[in-house]
Amino acid sequence: MRTWLVSLCAVCAVACGGGQPVDSGDCEAGAQRCDGERLEQCADGAWSLVQDCSLDGQSCEMLSDTAAECRSAGDCSTGQQRCSGELLEYCDRGSWVAQQNCALGGESCVALTETTAECRDLACQEGDQRCDGEILEYCLDGEWSFQQNCGLSGLECVPLSETAAECRDLACQEGARRCDGEILEYCLDGEWSFQQNCGLAGLECVPLSETAAECQDLACQEGARRCDGDVLEYCRDGEWSFQQNCGLTGLECVPLSETAAECRDLACQNGDQRCDGDVLEYCLDGGWTVQQNCGLAGLACVASSETAAQCQAGGCAEGEQRCLGDRLEACADGEWALLQDCALGEEHCVPTSQTTAVCQGDGSCENGRQRCLDDILQRCVDEAWTTEENCGLGGEVCVPLTESTAECRCQPDCDGRLCGGDGCGGTCGTCATGTCNEQTGQCEVGEGELRVQLRWDTADTDLDLRILRGSTTDYCSNDSCYYANCVPGASPWPEWDGDSGRTPGDPVLELDDIEGFGPELVLIQEPVDATYRVAVHYWGPGTGARSWASVSVFVGETLIAEDGRMLDPHDLWEPFRIEWDAGSATVHAFDGLWRDVSLAGGSCVVNTTPCEEDRDCPADQYCAEGVCAAGCRDDGSCTGACGGAAECVCNDAHLCVDPNAGTLGMPCVEPADCSQGEWCSYDDILNGILCEMLGLPGMCSKSCHMICDPDAPVCPDGQTCGSAESQILVIIGTLYGADLGDDLLCY
Repeated sequence: MRTWLVSLCAVCAVACGGGQPVDSGDCEAGAQRCDGERLEQCADGAWSLVQDCSLDGQSCEMLSDTAAECRSAGDCSTGQQRCSGELLEYCDRGSWVAQQNCALGGESCVALTETTAECRDLACQEGDQRCDGEILEYCLDGEWSFQQNCGLSGLECVPLSETAAECRDLACQEGARRCDGEILEYCLDGEWSFQQNCGLAGLECVPLSETAAECQDLACQEGARRCDGDVLEYCRDGEWSFQQNCGLTGLECVPLSETAAECRDLACQNGDQRCDGDVLEYCLDGGWTVQQNCGLAGLACVASSETAAQCQAGGCAEGEQRCLGDRLEACADGEWALLQDCALGEEHCVPTSQTTAVCQGDGSCENGRQRCLDDILQRCVDEAWTTEENCGLGGEVCVPLTESTAECRCQPDCDGRLCGGDGCGGTCGTCATGTCNEQTGQCEVGEGELRVQLRWDTADTDLDLRILRGSTTDYCSNDSCYYANCVPGASPWPEWDGDSGRTPGDPVLELDDIEGFGPELVLIQEPVDATYRVAVHYWGPGTGARSWASVSVFVGETLIAEDGRMLDPHDLWEPFRIEWDAGSATVHAFDGLWRDVSLAGGSCVVNTTPCEEDRDCPADQYCAEGVCAAGCRDDGSCTGACGGAAECVCNDAHLCVDPNAGTLGMPCVEPADCSQGEWCSYDDILNGILCEMLGLPGMCSKSCHMICDPDAPVCPDGQTCGSAESQILVIIGTLYGADLGDDLLCY
């Protein structure tokens, strides 16, 4: 009864203008809270109405345990962030809510964009740069200091990394190119536009200068050198290999250009100067000391020689030349770039004026003659060789035409490309079916297509890929897809699916290579149920070099089988037999090999002897899947055939090998690929020297050779150990850096 009377009195009081109802009980004076959409404040120990937020179309929002306010529903979008002093706030359903007090962690609240912010460490690393809006700041004594207002110069402040930034022109230079990750972009109408996704083509986007970039092969340029810390590395077979640890001999590894480096003495001569980035250093007591940070003054550090440098206004005049030791450099796009290493031609770099220089030798030449020095086209003027053109700067190569003439020519680039343009107006190949992706240089592939690809490792050699259907022994019939009947336009065409004309069940030789390396590619879009045999024939001897052939089988984009073998001229090798049934493939390893096979003319039948076991075959053959193939048997029948070894075994490749020699005769890249007692070396020492000196791919084949003692040689038949000639060649090879090993080998 008393409770009802109190409530009634309260209602009467409101009706008579007697004030707002208040809660009983204590509260903190000045504290605020939300009661629904009512904003209330504590006064005299009781809650009183301050504002009904709903009357203004707002809602009451708690800011903390003791603070609240009326806010519009559209103050912010959920997920946005902002800084309120050192308080980091985020938007929750249209209202700003405290997320973190940065100051409590010794940090400051930093707005990154209009909608993002974060707490960051107040301290910074000396020399770091950052953008604060259009203000470029740098770190001095652990605090951020003003460096430049980019906006006042019509520029924008652009972060380059977490520790670097700069003012840049808002517009880009027409035709310029840059890398955005693996995306190559070019400037069109003052804005950056997509040109190519390098990554999709297995390439990487490489900046060449501030206005130039290109997609480049991930592999390195043969013979190039670089520094990995104090380790000097060189490029061999497209990969970086160890050459020398400079630090172990008290030296340092010094990059000379993008493709050159060397080990140099750590000590310096007092008074010498050099550039370490934009920092000018001088030599004091045999060590390098900072003289000036050119970059902080808006200058660039420029080395005028190997021992002199200075801070200069950035850039150089287009076309200027200078000598840096025996390096002739030219100004391109405001930066110095290597034009020619005069020392490679046994010449010296000689300044001819303040802005020009030439490479000159001690001897004279006949005026008007031309020559190639790597990719440098030179002409004889006043009995001295001068640079006429750097073909490499234009993406071309220097080609000698006669003994006295040469010219720059475009170098076709089809590395990894199976179709599309070669960069010189020609083509890397044409897709017999489907279309070519011009960016990647690959033919479009369907999900159920059967593709077989062949590659090999020698130039000027012709290996042929053939696909046979069924059990035919005629490698030139229409049950065999090869270069004469399977290329576009050939007649008769292999009819494998029963439908006349070129239909999806018929094979297509998409690519046919006769100049070395491959690839060759056979495609069947919709294979019919059958047995398909994969064969490789070493048709053209060319240089006569042994070749490592590699065959890959794909269904769609999926690799389902891969194998390789060393082949001699006129070898015929069948690595696989593929059973195709109802759209799925089962691969059976076969590894059949036949020697001295000639496949030419209208009919080329390989006479294979049927067998059930090894003893059904001649002594130098084994039974492979029902037919006799060249190679040793598993029953130890190759005893005594390994250059005088007491015992021989038949390995997985059906070769007779000494069980203690392991990998003898197998292809290799480095000594670790071979067994103990063997060394990875060039198959021919003279070829190895030519490979190192001239970078000729066809001369660079390596395999595992037996280490031998000239006093007690144990070498395979036809090989010698440490002849006088080979010792001389080893010495010459060592002088030219050919890695022939310290031991004498069987050749």
